[in-house]
Amino acid sequence: MNPTTRKLLWRSRRGMLELDTLLRRYLTQNGDDFNARQSTQFEKLLGYKDRQLYDAFCGKTPLPDTELNALLGEIKRSVEADAGAACRAPTNPASPVGAQTRPAQIFSANTVSVGSRSSSATGQSSV
Repeated sequence: MNPTTRKLLWRSRRGMLELDTLLRRYLTQNGDDFNARQSTQFEKLLGYKDRQLYDAFCGKTPLPDTELNALLGEIKRSVEADAGAACRAPTNPASPVGAQTRPAQIFSANTVSVGSRSSSATGQSSV
């Protein structure tokens, strides 16, 4: 991993687990292929507060910068593609969740799910 990607990865640590997971997963998969402009855009994205990013990811309120909204869309598509690949993965009988492990739906209109924990845009949490 190159130094720029490592720096962005460190800065991607957020206060919200959902954002932390989304941003770090995308960066781990794509960060080494970033050019200078993409690194700058990602860094600019990290300047937004967690709530603003969360609302933008959920489609509730777009960011003022249209280029960053395009980057959010790319991150979202990348994560959704990962979830689709995970759906095709074999079940894991040794999983603590049960005999069949199925990935959570990453995005819906108002919910971002990570593992078996989800947090809605209204702030309610379910387990």
